[in-house]
Amino acid sequence: MLVIFMSTPKCDNTWKENFLYDSNDPFAASLGKGLHYLCITETKTDTILQITPFINAVETDPPNPIFAAASAESLADNLSSRVGSRERRGRDYILYDGNGEKLFTETELQTESFSVVSSTLSQAGLVLLFEGGVFIWPGVKVGHQRNVSIIGSEHENGPSILTLETLTLRPLLFAVKEQFVSDEECDHIQDRSRPHMKQSGVSLMDKDKGKAATEWRTSSTYFLRTGSDEVLRTVDRRVESLTMIEKSHQEQIQVLNYGPTQKYDGHHDYFDPKMYASDKHTMDLIKSGRRNRVATVFFYLSEVKGGGETMFFRANGKAQPRNLADCSPENGHKVKPKKGKVIIFYSLDFAGKVDPYSLHGGCPVLDGEKWSGNKWIWNEPMHFSEYN
Repeated sequence: MLVIFMSTPKCDNTWKENFLYDSNDPFAASLGKGLHYLCITETKTDTILQITPFINAVETDPPNPIFAAASAESLADNLSSRVGSRERRGRDYILYDGNGEKLFTETELQTESFSVVSSTLSQAGLVLLFEGGVFIWPGVKVGHQRNVSIIGSEHENGPSILTLETLTLRPLLFAVKEQFVSDEECDHIQDRSRPHMKQSGVSLMDKDKGKAATEWRTSSTYFLRTGSDEVLRTVDRRVESLTMIEKSHQEQIQVLNYGPTQKYDGHHDYFDPKMYASDKHTMDLIKSGRRNRVATVFFYLSEVKGGGETMFFRANGKAQPRNLADCSPENGHKVKPKKGKVIIFYSLDFAGKVDPYSLHGGCPVLDGEKWSGNKWIWNEPMHFSEYN
């Protein structure tokens, strides 16, 4: 479990502005689909939980009915009646507190003693239920900012508090306002990777078999193994506390270098099982769609004189573009490179479904070169790292 030093959000007068989506937004219910908030209070007898639910992360009028639970079984039944059966979802839902600390899986909720469940949930006060079984920061609204406690190194006395800002809700895209990776760390990652860089490849969908990767991607790349490198271990820990997803879910850092005119056309970081049906290796890797990349933490490791932006082609619900290489400003949301900057975007939604709006690409470098890196994070432990 991760240690968070910030106070845990409760169901007081301020929590709604930091968690609920705007119910007046016609897309609010779809934006929060699969994420449910539970405000927990104990009765005077301490044997019954009173629960106020906010289904799909919105406040409705009339509100969702309050319900009570006097046993683990009644709690599980009440929750299943609101979020559907495990058989329909294909995985356990998981309960977290407002800081992203895991409380119980669906299975644990049904097997743990009710006294432990009641005490834990009451102490949390505000409980987040993710149908997809993995923590995802709620976007709330464009421009929303929340403080996140970042633990960068075991040798530090305490965490840093960084600001996570929502850039778009669809796809769910955030930027850390402060510098996330130091200049020295950026240079270290470049120096370690430079001798090993090779032409980037792509995982070809069934329809693209036989085509060259350079039709879409012209960068060079290297997967930098963490091993005993303390700088990389520090970055891994920092990513873990930023996302509140365990380190065992991380891939190694993929380091990328783009020279003049080099780019990466629009693509998704998730694997759509419908597009890889004939690729046994990929289908085994993703368990036919039950396992997938949930988030990308993207680092800018250098300044770029011109170009090299990250383009989100379907930002704010745009239609699928015909041209996946067109980085014109009107064609999506652009993020400009800045050394040490980090963005996070999610490839799966709160319900664990792939998000087609996460389509993104690297715009051509117009002047100079671009160094970047990313951490792909999965919705299940993958143990890509040499340590956990």
